Amino acid sequence: MKDTFLKLIMLLVVSSIILGGCQPNDASLDTINDSGVSFTDTIQTRDLPQKRFSVKEAFLKLSSDELLLDGLQNMSIAERKTLLQSKETANYTVNWIGNYLQITEKPSNPDDVFEQVEQIRLAIFNSLKQRNVLFVSQELIDESRQNLHVMQQDFYQFKHQRWEDINQQLPLITTKTFLENDAKTFSPEDYFYFEPNPLDINYLQAILIHEKYPNKNEVASKEAYKVALVWNGDEFILDRQSMVHYNISEHHPH
Repeated sequence: MKDTFLKLIMLLVVSSIILGGCQPNDASLDTINDSGVSFTDTIQTRDLPQKRFSVKEAFLKLSSDELLLDGLQNMSIAERKTLLQSKETANYTVNWIGNYLQITEKPSNPDDVFEQVEQIRLAIFNSLKQRNVLFVSQELIDESRQNLHVMQQDFYQFKHQRWEDINQQLPLITTKTFLENDAKTFSPEDYFYFEPNPLDINYLQAILIHEKYPNKNEVASKEAYKVALVWNGDEFILDRQSMVHYNISEHHPH
């Protein structure tokens, strides 16, 4: 009986040692989960960055509602794809100017220097937080490329499989933005257009069209600021820098 009792005690001791060795020394999984550490894949559960949009993809998604130029408006998606792939068709050429896409119609009569041809320029501004922004400039130019007539410029975001006009969401630019602070407004209309910068895709310079104003010389003389929209990675901000004017007739002491 005594031997049996001793064997029972030894069996209990060995069992406790074995069971004790099987228990984890670290905190339990419940404790870890309560501490805020998750075992799920953080890449899958994290909010994914906004998908980058290519300017080619944007061009293919433009509908006839956004296009004003007759030739491009009547171009099918298949024809657009061919144009982008070949970079040239019988009627159009494709050029990359810096980071923006330029599509220009070929003149039907090369000898006519006054013939106007269609041109569209597109630039994409990608964001990781907000929706990507597409800038579209639709223009008519003469063959010599000396005269540019901007028909319309728009800013879009692609939402729910369609383009949404966001022009009203941009920083306000008026004629007065270009002029001396105490200058009077010369016209109820604001005549300017944006020019993409081939060296800096994030910079859109605003160009004041003096010829559109009845007193264009006075407007030109009062222009005191270089104005632009600058993409900061999530939105456009207004950049207004003072222009320095020099009077060449002014004499300075040596």
